[in-house]
Amino acid sequence: SVAETSSTGSIKKFLEAGGSIPDLMQKLVKDGVIPQQYAMIIGEWYESYSMAVEKSKLVTEPADQITLRYFATLLELCMNQMQSPYKFNLFHESVREPFDFYQFGLDFAKPVINFEDSIIQGTENIAKIEEYLENGENVIILSNHQSEGEPHAIDSVLRQVLDNTLGEKLIFMAGDRVREDLLAVPFTLGRNIITVYSKKHMDDVPELKGEKQSHNKKTIQEVGKLFREGGKVLWLAPSGGRDRRSKETSKVE
Repeated sequence: SVAETSSTGSIKKFLEAGGSIPDLMQKLVKDGVIPQQYAMIIGEWYESYSMAVEKSKLVTEPADQITLRYFATLLELCMNQMQSPYKFNLFHESVREPFDFYQFGLDFAKPVINFEDSIIQGTENIAKIEEYLENGENVIILSNHQSEGEPHAIDSVLRQVLDNTLGEKLIFMAGDRVREDLLAVPFTLGRNIITVYSKKHMDDVPELKGEKQSHNKKTIQEVGKLFREGGKVLWLAPSGGRDRRSKETSKVE
């Protein structure tokens, strides 16, 4: 369970008294605990998540109960992060105790994935990857798109459809947002990750450019260290995060 603090305790009491997540959001905004922007994001996310869970063929309990339970836990984790921010290492390994962030991410993702219509191609390559890893070799997987939710979704599909645990071994290369965004951190903590600052945002804050470049250099050195150890599988998106079609050219840029 989540370590209880004054904030998580108040969340639990509010919900146990019959309060709803949307009402809780407004209370936290009013009390100055979270910005209005986060309340809006969580409120919309809560509604869309609940609707997706209702369509799931895997769940056996009411969608509103599942949604309430997972979002209550998510909020508790966010409150803990606000009070005591987690300091990420260059190579962050999945945190499994005292709270199992890895399992929380899988549990959160599973009810909203359409496993029946999920298609996995190239299963023979999964077998090859596992063989390479067993022999101490390294594997790099290139992706054309990556968002915060994909690591857990990929892992869940591999487990549910193929009964395969490769997803647990994946090391994801991601942008700085996954360790700095309050709502992303609880899910990031459950994955193996290496982070870099993207070239696109390198000059956003000119005075931080040197620090960002230094971080990226250290990250590359850390990847080299991991590869020298062998048996590592790295998942990365060469063009960055979400690939979007240009309104002018209709090409993915």
